[in-house]
Amino acid sequence: NEYKSYLRVEEMAIQISRPFINIIVSSVVMCLVYTAFFPGVAIQEAVLEDSKADLGPVIGYISQGLTYLSSVFVALSCPLLIGTLGTKPFLICGALLYCGIFVGLLILKSWMIYVGSVLTGVGMGIIWVVCPKIVADNSTEVTLQRNSSIFWCIYMMSMVIGNTIVYCYLGSVTMVTTTIRVTAYSFCIGAIVLSSIVGACGCEAVSV
Repeated sequence: NEYKSYLRVEEMAIQISRPFINIIVSSVVMCLVYTAFFPGVAIQEAVLEDSKADLGPVIGYISQGLTYLSSVFVALSCPLLIGTLGTKPFLICGALLYCGIFVGLLILKSWMIYVGSVLTGVGMGIIWVVCPKIVADNSTEVTLQRNSSIFWCIYMMSMVIGNTIVYCYLGSVTMVTTTIRVTAYSFCIGAIVLSSIVGACGCEAVSV
């Protein structure tokens, strides 16, 4: 029993192996995506209210509804494809699709915002299936809880980083000008593109 306990503790210890790197990569991808998504969506209503475009009073709420509705349908339908084609292509694709809503908010056309919201929802549905699958596929029965905790810890850092950036950049802003809007959403798109590059370069299939 003592020997089995020793083996369990030894397996729980963090070792820099390919499975562990895959988990870190998927966690960083999620962190970068949501570092962009959380603050970008948080200022969406202020952006729409302060813009001179006549987009209607509820377009921001409708777009967010479309995002989460489409994510539900995709999350229910994509696991079979992910199991067939592998996680890496979907990790990259899912991350890049988050750019949709921000492209729409840069252009400020109502149909672009709606289409971008649906695309972002598709990306959300994909990435929330892919990343937990990567964690599970790269974990053993002993390390699954530890690896899940690492994943969630890194992912939740996105809220801290994103909200800190919003506070530093927009804390004293009384009106979201075109310059502020373009700068903010260009940053969001840049963070998402960076996340897809991290996923492309770092995540490799392994057998655990």
